[in-house]
Amino acid sequence: MPKGIKKTAKILVTAVSIVCIVLSATPILLQNSKIQNLIAQTVVGSLSKTLQTKVSVGQISYLLFDRIHIKDIYVEDQQKDTLLYVKDADASFHFWKFFNGKVIFKGLEFNRLYSNLKIDSTGATNLDFIIKALQKPQKNDSSNVEYRIKYFKLTDSSFRLRNVDKNQTLKPGLLNGDNIFLTDINADVRLNVLNNDSLNLELRKLSFNERSGFTLKNLTTAIAGSKHGARIPYIDLRLPESKLFLDKIELRYDSIVDLKQFATRVKWNAPFKDSYISLPDLACLAPELKNLPGKASIDGVISGRLSGLQFQQMKITYGHSLVLDADMDISGLPNLNEAFFYGQINRLEVDKPDIQDVVSVLTHKPFVLSNELGKLGKIR
Repeated sequence: MPKGIKKTAKILVTAVSIVCIVLSATPILLQNSKIQNLIAQTVVGSLSKTLQTKVSVGQISYLLFDRIHIKDIYVEDQQKDTLLYVKDADASFHFWKFFNGKVIFKGLEFNRLYSNLKIDSTGATNLDFIIKALQKPQKNDSSNVEYRIKYFKLTDSSFRLRNVDKNQTLKPGLLNGDNIFLTDINADVRLNVLNNDSLNLELRKLSFNERSGFTLKNLTTAIAGSKHGARIPYIDLRLPESKLFLDKIELRYDSIVDLKQFATRVKWNAPFKDSYISLPDLACLAPELKNLPGKASIDGVISGRLSGLQFQQMKITYGHSLVLDADMDISGLPNLNEAFFYGQINRLEVDKPDIQDVVSVLTHKPFVLSNELGKLGKIR
């Protein structure tokens, strides 16, 4: 074999050997506590500098081959109160970018996360300063931590939302939109595309309990959005005894800025399909519903804006005889107390037993129609 070829072969073998040694040694080095502390300081320092608030991390440990386990993450708001706390987090990162001095996270999994969101009298939240900090263009490319999140998971987590300017008196069993507390949150989100003008995500799971007694058993959906509209192939929402399935939903708006005024500027069209509601599942909105038995089946189409919804070709059946076929408009939402309902009934059927049962449950006392009305049988 010519000397030149032999020399080249030796160089290649040596180079491959060095690479193999580095690859085998790197996981061992990353197990070293000093290196783990260096990673922790790098991440905490970068976040504290970017967010301009207190950020702390308890411990970081390396898991083969591209995962970091982080304990006791704490982020403070500008009022020195807890904004975010995470007991355990697993972060997936780009292994090879680490050798270029970059820590690039591509996935996050949080266990026992607690988020404390507050809204003041101006409508600002204690999260706004972080959003502004993340949107602010950096003067230089000095940060060595980047976030290119492709998936996000939550387990056994909680979320609190309070409007500090509103009366915080809580009525047991009733949902208070100014003081929401969700527990047992479990979520699985996949971000396929996320940039300035496009969004493509899949919500594979979302479940939680609200202290009013409302339970979201599971919610799955997907969305593909752009500057002027979005398509949602489906929304499958499950409550303990209810199912709402919306099919081929379309959202239309003039620009992404309109999403900030969703109720008045975003038009949408959402057909119901094979859906039914067990009224006790909605008892947090009206306690009287708690004792109404059975399920109400629903079909129809919802369109318009949230501030002016149109329910078209709505068909509702309940009990043994109640059938309602109607078109209805609701204006004034999302403030239910100021909403105005207008309905056109195309068909209504009900008989004596169903009327008596519903009225008795709602009034909490026996109710019997007169003999004369009872002789009418099924009323159309």
